Amino acid sequence: MAFQCGFSEIHLDDELVSRHGEEAWRRATDVAPDQLYTKSGKAPSIWDERHRHRVKIQSLTAAEAFEALQESTNAVLLDVRTTAEWQFVGRPAFERSVGIQWQTFPYGAANPSFLEEVSEAGLTQETPIFVLCRSGVRSLAAAEALKEAGYKDLTNVSDGFEGAKNASGRRGLLNGWKAANLPWNQD
Repeated sequence: MAFQCGFSEIHLDDELVSRHGEEAWRRATDVAPDQLYTKSGKAPSIWDERHRHRVKIQSLTAAEAFEALQESTNAVLLDVRTTAEWQFVGRPAFERSVGIQWQTFPYGAANPSFLEEVSEAGLTQETPIFVLCRSGVRSLAAAEALKEAGYKDLTNVSDGFEGAKNASGRRGLLNGWKAANLPWNQD
């Protein structure tokens, strides 16, 4: 079974699917619920059950989000990419920016202490939070988790730090924080 998730394909081993069935699908929907579909276009019944009552999150492009962040005195940019992405790809250069992994490096496992780390970073349920990842998929999932935990003012940065791939398969050139020439630095 193969299905697409965001800008890349995830392949589930047939044996894994036959052994774990809907559990394999359930775990995949936790990673990228909005961009997940089967090649045939048919989603397992679990899809409707899990996402029928999904919360809606406001989305802005990186350029729009940066403008809104500058206009606010207390909004925070929450970068949910991995430590490897921060180190090797770069980080937004914005003074009210916090980095907390949504998924951990190197295996992409869910960060079990994500909500706790957000709270420890001083972000309250009233803090305006703009959530950023590579291309807007993980950040949306993280924003939804925050919303379900009671955070009220959330915005997904829809094109992320690097944005979509261009025709040559490279990111950071079409859209996103880097392509918009917004301030960033690299460790």
